[in-house]
Amino acid sequence: MKYYYIEPEVAGGLGNDTVMNRSVHPPVVTKLHYQFDGWLGDVLLESSPCFIVTELAKQKLQDARLTGATFDESRSRHLSSSKSSIQIATSRSLFG
Repeated sequence: MKYYYIEPEVAGGLGNDTVMNRSVHPPVVTKLHYQFDGWLGDVLLESSPCFIVTELAKQKLQDARLTGATFDESRSRHLSSSKSSIQIATSRSLFG
């Protein structure tokens, strides 16, 4: 089995409305408020302990029938209409 090391783009950070339990490791995020500072358009973003993927990347992961990732709906109101909408998965969901 091949493993790949990736370094997702960091296009901002956790916003004030994020709800996170920091008493466990990794922290559990029940509500992610991601504040974009800039976005180069990558399909995978990171703000520990969460990952954000575009709708297209989400579909490709699901089409490949990969396991270990779950997705929550997001709002992309702060993004330009020319960019893809985003989906959110926590690192616990991806690697737990």
